[in-house]
Amino acid sequence: MVLIKIYRKVKNLPIVGPIAVKFGMLYFKIFGRNSLSALVESNTYAIESLSELTKLHDEKILKVENKTAETEDKVHSLSALVESNTYAIESLSELTKLHDEKILKVENKTAETEDKVHSLSDNFNQLRDSLNQLSERFVYLSDRMEFIRLELMYEINKEKQEIEKTEPKILNPKKIEQFQALGRLYLNLGCGHKIEDNKINVDKRELPGVDIVADAANLPFEKNSVDMISSEHLLEHFTTDYVKRTLLPYWVSLLKHGGKLRIVVPDIQAMIEAYNQGKMDFHTLRTVIYGLQEYDGDFHYTMFSYEEFEKLFKENGLIHLEWKAKGRKNGLSLEMELVGEKI
Repeated sequence: MVLIKIYRKVKNLPIVGPIAVKFGMLYFKIFGRNSLSALVESNTYAIESLSELTKLHDEKILKVENKTAETEDKVHSLSALVESNTYAIESLSELTKLHDEKILKVENKTAETEDKVHSLSDNFNQLRDSLNQLSERFVYLSDRMEFIRLELMYEINKEKQEIEKTEPKILNPKKIEQFQALGRLYLNLGCGHKIEDNKINVDKRELPGVDIVADAANLPFEKNSVDMISSEHLLEHFTTDYVKRTLLPYWVSLLKHGGKLRIVVPDIQAMIEAYNQGKMDFHTLRTVIYGLQEYDGDFHYTMFSYEEFEKLFKENGLIHLEWKAKGRKNGLSLEMELVGEKI
């Protein structure tokens, strides 16, 4: 009875139950018929345990089947995903292939374009060299044309000056002889109404106090015979080219060696500065630049900077240059004065 009680306690245990059944069968064989009822009871409980085990087993099988179904669904889904990914990979592979083909075409096109660019660059360089050569040739021809034009204008003006040139007229021969005897032949060229007693006063017009009526480029003196030539506000009445190529060289030729040339002209730099500073009005500036224009010889044609004036003196063989004035007030005008000595 004790064993039966133990059996009843362990019959519901899934593992121990089967063992208890076998043990009951063994017990019946050993102890005989007296234990039959105990064995029957034991088998009954064993069957019940087996039934419980079967029920548990069925439940586990159902769970396994459900799990298997879920797994199959997942496998099916995974399979579909794998198939989809495989298709995507194949598509991507095709796209990659197409992309590679396009890249190759672009690279080939780029290489062709680079070749064309290189060729165009060579052509451009050749054209640029040709244009540079043409430009240099054009500049040369332009310079030549300008030179020829200046030469023609110079010759025309020179011829005009020669035609208009009058023969010198000596109005005061005694004064000239006296100055020559004293060895101090000083000329005051273009004197106008500004007469200086210690100089021979020369002007194109026969004005009171004028000693010689003559053109500035046709004076009645031999070369290397004059001690000093002085001119005030005369050079600006001639063209720049005429001053440089005719008038100034002629004056220097008349001077003795060691003779001096004194020239006063409007100081254009000082007047422009005065105008910019509000110290000279426009009307005054225009008058001093272009002249009063009251008669034929009262027009201005040129102006000089300090550097250009010095260069002009030096080019004609004058040395020991000395600035006597810059920006000096003289009526409406501001003037500059430069003195040089003939070698």
